[in-house]
Amino acid sequence: YYMSNIFGISSSSRTVYKGIKLSLATVVGECDVQATDRKKLVVSLGDNYRTYSLVNINTEKIVQEMVGSGWISGKEFSRVGERIENEISEYINDFSANESNAVMFFREELLKLGKALAFTSEAGLMIKNLVFPAYKQGGDIISTKLGNPRGDEEEFCKYLGDLVNGLPKTQIVLGYELSGILRQALYLLGLEIGELSSGLSVTGEPGCGKSIVTIGLRNMLFSNSGNYSSEITKVKMGDVLKSAGICPSIFDDMSINGKSNYEEKRMLIERIYIVASGKMRLTSRDNVEVRVFSPYIESREERMSIKQMIRSVSLLDGFGLRVIELDVAKVTPDESGEAISYDECLTKSKEHADMWNIGNGKYEGQAIQFIRQLLINHAENLLDEYKEVNEIILDAISKRQEEDPDNFNILDKRVANRLGVIVLALKIAQETYKLDVDIDKIIDILLVESAELMKSIRGANPERLLINLVYFFLRANNNDNRLIVGKDDKKSYDPSKNLAVYEPCKGANHPGTLIVPAATAEMVFEWDWSQYEGYLDNDERPFPAIVMNIQSIDKLKDSHNYYDSVNKNRSEIGKVFDSWAKRGIMRKTNSGYFRFSAKLGGEGNIASYRFDMNNAMKALGIKEDMPPETIFSQIGKLAEYNVETNSVKEVDTSHAGLGI
Repeated sequence: YYMSNIFGISSSSRTVYKGIKLSLATVVGECDVQATDRKKLVVSLGDNYRTYSLVNINTEKIVQEMVGSGWISGKEFSRVGERIENEISEYINDFSANESNAVMFFREELLKLGKALAFTSEAGLMIKNLVFPAYKQGGDIISTKLGNPRGDEEEFCKYLGDLVNGLPKTQIVLGYELSGILRQALYLLGLEIGELSSGLSVTGEPGCGKSIVTIGLRNMLFSNSGNYSSEITKVKMGDVLKSAGICPSIFDDMSINGKSNYEEKRMLIERIYIVASGKMRLTSRDNVEVRVFSPYIESREERMSIKQMIRSVSLLDGFGLRVIELDVAKVTPDESGEAISYDECLTKSKEHADMWNIGNGKYEGQAIQFIRQLLINHAENLLDEYKEVNEIILDAISKRQEEDPDNFNILDKRVANRLGVIVLALKIAQETYKLDVDIDKIIDILLVESAELMKSIRGANPERLLINLVYFFLRANNNDNRLIVGKDDKKSYDPSKNLAVYEPCKGANHPGTLIVPAATAEMVFEWDWSQYEGYLDNDERPFPAIVMNIQSIDKLKDSHNYYDSVNKNRSEIGKVFDSWAKRGIMRKTNSGYFRFSAKLGGEGNIASYRFDMNNAMKALGIKEDMPPETIFSQIGKLAEYNVETNSVKEVDTSHAGLGI
C-alpha cells in the first residue's frame, strides 16, 4: 500500500457486468503520447481488452464496441447498456487526476518511477516485490519479449547450475545475455549508454556449442523468439534491437554464406561495431539515432572470426573497445574420456549438450527472477555496485599490465566500463540462480580476449590507411565535388579546394600515380571512403569538409613536419611507409630518408607523397577497374563518365571545390 501511494497506483477496479472490468491506467515508458493523454480507460474481459483515451471519452461508443466484440449481446445492450454507460462515467469521476490502478506500456523495459526502478511486461508492473496490473498499448510492434515464466523457479536454478557451472565462457554468455537489463537500469540512473554498450561474437569450429548455448540461454531466460539470420540491413538491425527492448538478439552463424571479399568483410565488421555503440538509426533517410539496450550476440566460424577479418579490414581503433570476441573450443578428452579443461568450452559432452535441448522445452521467461532480484536487492545501490566492479577490473588490468605490458597496455578504463556491466550482471545472476562462479577467472578471460582483439586492430592499422587511400582514389570524384584533379592542374594546385592530383598511366614503365600533399594526407588516410559507391556518386551524402591542421602553407616547406599531418607517432607511420615502399606502393626520394618523392607545384611547392595505384590495389586484392583518365580533367571541365554506355561528356563544374 505504501509503494502504491507513492506512484498513485490504487488496487481499485470495477466489474460492471459479467466479468467485464474497468481499470484506469497511466501510460509509462518512452512513447509519443502527450502528457494530457497519458490517462487511459482499460475495458477488459479475461485476457482481451480495449483502451480508450480519457480525453472526450464516449461511453455509448464503448458499450457498442462491447457488442461488436461479442462481450454482450444486442438484447443485453438494450437491457443493461445504459447502466454500463453510467458505471463507466461514475468510475472515471470517482478517481482524481493522479490516480490509476494499472499502467499501459509500449515495450518490456525498465522504468524510473520517482526514485525507484520498475519493470513493465505482460505479467504486470513490478516495483520491488509488488506487482500491479499492466496492459500492452496497441500500435507498437514488439518482435521479442520476456514471456510469461514457464517451469518451476527453484528447479530452474538447479538446472541452470548443471548447464553453466564449471564453464566460465558459458557463464560469460549468461552474464552478457542478462546485461541489457543492467544497461537500461544504469542508463536510467544517469550513465551514458555508449560507455555501457558492447557486442559479443562467439567464435569457434562447428560442433563447439555456439548455437545451442547462445540460443538455449536466450530461450530459457526470455522466450523462444529473437533469433535472426545474418542477412539483415543496418537500418533493419536498429529496428530489431529497439523492439527487443532488454531481451537479447541472437544472430546465428554470421559466416554461413562464406563471405570472403573485402567489401563483405568490411560490412560485417562495421555492423557489429555500430551495434555495439548502443545507438542505432531506424530509417535510412535521417541521422537520428535511438538508444538500444538489447544485447547483440552473434556466432562465427573460426575462418571468419573478428580477429582474422580485422587484420585485412580495419576501422577506427576506438570501435574495437566495444566488441568482445569469445573464442571457444570443442571438448578435448584425455585417454579416460574426461575433458582435460573446460575453461575454453561451452559444453562438457554430447550428453551435456542434449540437456540444453531438454531445457528449452521445460523453461521460459526465467529472467524474471533476475529482474526481481535486481529491483529488490540491488536497484538502490546499483551505481555503487557498478563502480566497485569497475575498480576490481581496473586493478586486474593494472596487474596484467605489470606482468605483460606488451599485450595489455592497450587496455584502459573504457574497456572496464563495458566489461563491468557483464561482470555485475553475472554477479547478480550468481546470487539469483545460486551458481558457482569464479569472478576473478571471468575477469581474466575477458581481459585476455579484449587484449587479443585490440592487438588485431592495432596490427591492421597500416592496411586501414592503405584501404582508405585506395577507396579515396576510386570514389572521390562526383558531379559536385572535385577532390582529385588531373595532371594539367598540378602547377596551379590549390590545397584549400582539392585533396590530391592524379597522373595517369603512360605504359608499363610509368604507372598511374596519385600525388597526395602532406597537408591533406590525414583526410585521405583517415576518412572511410569505401562508403561512396561509384566514381561519380550522385547520392546526397556529403563529402567531408577539408580541415587543414597546419596554420599556413609555408610551414609545409619544412619536410620534418609532414609526419604530424598523418600520424602523431612518427616511428610507426615511418614503418608503414617503409613497408609500402618495399611493395612498390609508395615512391621514395633517392636518398630514402624522407618518404615523399617530390614537391608538388603551386602554392609553396608543397611536400607530397606519390603512390603507384596499381600496386596499391593489387596489395589489397581489389580488382576494380581503374577510373577513366578523363574523369580527372581540368577544373571547370569535369568529365562525366557513364558506366552503362562507357561514354564520357564534359560538363561545366567551375563552381567545384569545397574551400575553407
